[in-house]
Amino acid sequence: PAAPNVDIYITDPLVDLVDVQPNYRNIGFKEITPYVPIAPGVFRIRMTIAGTKTVAVDTGTLEDLAGQVFTVCAIGDPSAGQPIRHLTLIDRR
Repeated sequence: PAAPNVDIYITDPLVDLVDVQPNYRNIGFKEITPYVPIAPGVFRIRMTIAGTKTVAVDTGTLEDLAGQVFTVCAIGDPSAGQPIRHLTLIDRR
C-alpha cells in the first residue's frame, strides 16, 4: 500500500524510455489497466515511478507469448526488505 504510483511502458526491448510516452500513467496500488492486445513478437514491460523515467520494475525481454493472455504484477515491499520484482501470471494459453 505504500508503493508509489507508476507509469507503464510496453515497448520493443531496445527502446529507450526517454523517447516514448507511457502506455498508462499514474497507476496506483490495487489499480489495474485493461488488457492490451500485442502483436506476436518480442517486447518488454517497464514500470517507472510516476512522472519519472526511473525504472522500478522491468520484465526484461518477453517472447513466445503469441495467443496467450497474461497479467504482469509488481510485487515486493522495500520497507520490509523485499525487492520490487515482477510476477507474470498466465491467464490463458
